[in-house]
Amino acid sequence: MTKKMKFPLSVFVDSQAFIQEANDFSDVGKFALLKKHRDDGKVKLLTSVIVEGEVKNHIESKVMEALKNLQNLARKPELAILRERLQLKNLSTLKPDEEVKEALNIFNDYISNMEAVYLDLKSIDLTAVIDSYFSGTPPFVGKKKHEFPDALNISMLCKYSEKNGPVYVVSGDKDFAKIKLEDIVVLDKLSAFLDYLYSAEAITTQAKDYINSKSVLKDIYEKVREKIFNMDDKLKVDGRDCDRHGCYDGVEYDEVELIFVSAKNLSNLEVINIVSNDEFIDEIIVEADCELELKFKCSFFDEENSVWDSVDKEYVLVHYGEIEEHHSVNVQIEIFLIGNKDNEKISFEMDDIVIRDVNIELDQYTLQENGRSRIDNPYNKYWYENDEE
Repeated sequence: MTKKMKFPLSVFVDSQAFIQEANDFSDVGKFALLKKHRDDGKVKLLTSVIVEGEVKNHIESKVMEALKNLQNLARKPELAILRERLQLKNLSTLKPDEEVKEALNIFNDYISNMEAVYLDLKSIDLTAVIDSYFSGTPPFVGKKKHEFPDALNISMLCKYSEKNGPVYVVSGDKDFAKIKLEDIVVLDKLSAFLDYLYSAEAITTQAKDYINSKSVLKDIYEKVREKIFNMDDKLKVDGRDCDRHGCYDGVEYDEVELIFVSAKNLSNLEVINIVSNDEFIDEIIVEADCELELKFKCSFFDEENSVWDSVDKEYVLVHYGEIEEHHSVNVQIEIFLIGNKDNEKISFEMDDIVIRDVNIELDQYTLQENGRSRIDNPYNKYWYENDEE
């Protein structure tokens, strides 16, 4: 199966999956790992008011039932000899209603801290849901009315994926798993999704190590240099400086020629997309910042050193000044890799590099210190020739 991963991955955790994990939001539970991936920018949690309501109902009933069982256990005659111990005293004084409220607060806090995105109820296609019920198509296998919540969730997920791309659904519900849609991947356990992420992280780590190797960096810098030279018409150089009052000083260039490019200091590497199967990596896109040093030869109409004929109303001598500018700027690039898997080891090959910033503006803010200098001599041969005459 081909896996497409574009971070952050949108994951919808069904109420069944919350129940399967016993709603364990402690630091040692799987939901804590999911939160870590969310904090690392790898995951975006999707939920719905339907899931929220089902989970809360389950928490209320099961926590209340468990607390009452504990209190009944503490009252057993067999434990009478231990009733003065603090642990049993605490059990007998528990207030189940308050503990249930605290359990619901823990769930609410988790959803809030995950900054969960709620699916839009208005996006539900009720006609399609009802048609699915009467035709007995998943999740309505056997026309089970209790599958309506799943059907509503699926309808919202389909609309979400149409606009936002693939969604990973965590649910052990067998009817849910029968849904066959291209942009919805169903995994039966939260651990399966976390393993999925672990695989992506392993690929990510090895891809970054490959890129940061000395020989590959050298190759990247050379390819970036070539790309920049080929897009010199997209480089906009402004020879004017603007002060805090909005007043400009300097010149506007008529022509700009890129004469030197140096690429260096690759930073902020981030894998933004992975397409792979069990043996091959068809594509990895790594986003990064790259520092450029650029040198330009710029020409401008030099009115001060041109000669105007007031009778014929035209310039009899036109002089174009030349200025050399040195700039430093960071650009965002995308590095495309392909690879082969050999057990845990992946061998990579660079496929292409794309400059994300197609229009690079170079002005007083990218200009190096003392990076603008005049390189022509306005007192040229024409002046000397006129003096001799």
